[in-house]
Amino acid sequence: MTSQCNTIAETSLKRAIVRGVARRVVLKDAEAYARLYAELQTALSNAWSESMREGITAGLERLRDLGAGGVFTQEDAKALLRVLEGSVGEEALRAAMRDPVINLTDALYRVGAEEVGKAAGVAIAFNRPDLDALDILKEGNLYWVGNSWNTRHQNAMAKTLEAYFTEGMTRETLAARFAEDFAGVSERGLVYWELLADHTATKTREMGRVTGYERAGVMGLT
Repeated sequence: MTSQCNTIAETSLKRAIVRGVARRVVLKDAEAYARLYAELQTALSNAWSESMREGITAGLERLRDLGAGGVFTQEDAKALLRVLEGSVGEEALRAAMRDPVINLTDALYRVGAEEVGKAAGVAIAFNRPDLDALDILKEGNLYWVGNSWNTRHQNAMAKTLEAYFTEGMTRETLAARFAEDFAGVSERGLVYWELLADHTATKTREMGRVTGYERAGVMGLT
């Protein structure tokens, strides 16, 4: 039990150090936002591509396990979709993207606040409510990463598998089609992740700016 607690503590400390280093670096960089946005876009796209590759591999292994010669059935289609969801489903995507999203959300938020502080000539110090708001924002960003599977990809994949089923393919034929068609899904999905990165980075920066305005005592025009 003690060993497990030590491991958890060490992991948490390492993550805190990574966030701290990233924060100090980006706040000294005049192009911090542009760089962080590019990093977020790359992180989301890479995690999606890797998850899709794992899903395709797992799906092909499942088809091979089903055996040769048989016709692909509706039950086979359901089982294959469950295999895909294990690699690219909601929880899998959140797990794959968790650290980049958490760390970059923190940095983008602070960049927004720091921009306001520099313009107003004051140092921005976060209080407990600001840190609590940042934690909520991190979880919200992760929610949209995971939810994107449900809103965009799951139905499309289910429809593709249904088409395979209704065409009455043999499992050998299906394996070849599956590898080709689902590789295309990965490439087509990159545009979505780029748009999500843009939305997430912009929103997070602007919320940091709002905090900066509050801490700097800047009042809105009435």
